[in-house]
Amino acid sequence: MKVSKFKSLFNKTDTIIAIFIFAIIVLLWNETDNFEEVSDLFAQNIQAETFPKILLITIGLMTLMIPFEHLFLKNSGKDIDSGRKKKVSFVTYATMIILLIVIASSEFLGAYITIAVTCIIIPFFWGERNLKILLPYIILFPMAIIFIFNFILGVYFEPGLLEYFYK
Repeated sequence: MKVSKFKSLFNKTDTIIAIFIFAIIVLLWNETDNFEEVSDLFAQNIQAETFPKILLITIGLMTLMIPFEHLFLKNSGKDIDSGRKKKVSFVTYATMIILLIVIASSEFLGAYITIAVTCIIIPFFWGERNLKILLPYIILFPMAIIFIFNFILGVYFEPGLLEYFYK
């Protein structure tokens, strides 16, 4: 009787996902201890490793809810496992591979080209062909990210390949 109550408290799939997220949080937490230089954005009152740790704590706190989400949904009459009976599609795995390749090449390409390439490749891969939607997204989204980080937050990205055009 006690085992069934324990099993009904945790959703097996969500608990595995939460454990995986916590493993990533631990790896990233350890990586923050290697930060050396304080960015101009954080130079006044916060150390370089503190802000990422705050984000990791926030993600960890939200992750604590994942194994129990089925209990919240059960009260509203929804079954969390109903949509999980379908296999994960090829497009999902291919998207992950494409993003990993783009991210792995980001140091060489630089942040600006990486953002632009991602905004071009992913929608086309997903089958979007409506240029009225694509062109504004491909142009405005990277510009918005660059504007927010460079001008509002004062965080400058590594130029990568674009460095050769600056000289």
